[in-house]
Order: sequence, then structure tokens, then C-alpha cells
Amino acid sequence: MDPGRRRHRIKIKGMTETQDATTGQPIKAWTPEQSLWGSVEPLAGRELFEAHQVIGEVSHKVTVPFANGIDTTKRIECKGRDFEVLSIANTKELDKELVIMCVERT
Repeated sequence: MDPGRRRHRIKIKGMTETQDATTGQPIKAWTPEQSLWGSVEPLAGRELFEAHQVIGEVSHKVTVPFANGIDTTKRIECKGRDFEVLSIANTKELDKELVIMCVERT
């Protein structure tokens, strides 16, 4: 991937659980685990149609350098927007780049 295309600062977030100090109830929150440069692209046209055939509700493609620990239990944040990870592909199985199919969550 051309380094110039990695123009977005992306946070990989994982679910953490703590306890409320007064009630003892569990509190779940998404907390940043990694920060990477990558690209976030909305899918359009044929690419969107093909993605919907495989995954269902995919809306964006995120491309980042290969990194361990990214899976479908994570969320991605970019420019204050949150994306749920639906699938991950290790491009050509070379451990150099991940293509992550996501859906934006509000």
C-alpha cells in the first residue's frame, strides 16, 4: 500500500469492564488498545454490492499495516466515528497489510 494513502489516524479499541464504585455494577466501555495509520474508505457501487453478498451490512473498508490483536471483537475509531469490525483479511497472507470490513455505528 502506498504510504500516502495511510492518511487517517485509527484507534483500535477493545471492550473493557470495570465496576461502578458506588453500586458495584459492571460498566462496559470501549478503550483504545492500539493506534495506527491507515485508510478509511466508504464502499460504493460494485464493491459495496459484492461486500453485502458476503457480509450483509458492511459500509466501510479500513486498510492498516499488519498488526496482531485485531479481530472481530474490536472497534475502530477514526475522526470521532466508531466502526464495528465485521471481517478481516490478511492481504495475500503476507502479514504486511490488513483489510478490515466494517459497519459504522452511531
